[in-house]
Amino acid sequence: MPREELNWDIPEDEKGYHSSGHACGGDLLDLIRRINPRILIPIHTEHPEYFVQNLKDTGIRVRVPTEGQPITFP
Repeated sequence: MPREELNWDIPEDEKGYHSSGHACGGDLLDLIRRINPRILIPIHTEHPEYFVQNLKDTGIRVRVPTEGQPITFP
């Protein structure tokens, strides 16, 4: 169906294209388990505790950073 026939009412500030390259949580966990790092530091996430909970029995240490605090490695 041609776009003109759909009669879409899209606000001007929302017109254009958008795509996201973010993976879902399950896919991230799968990748992390395959890589099997000794330490995982989740950044650019709103839910770092997701990784703490879902990786607790894997032997992967999850270090959640605190804003303004340095991260030290053993």
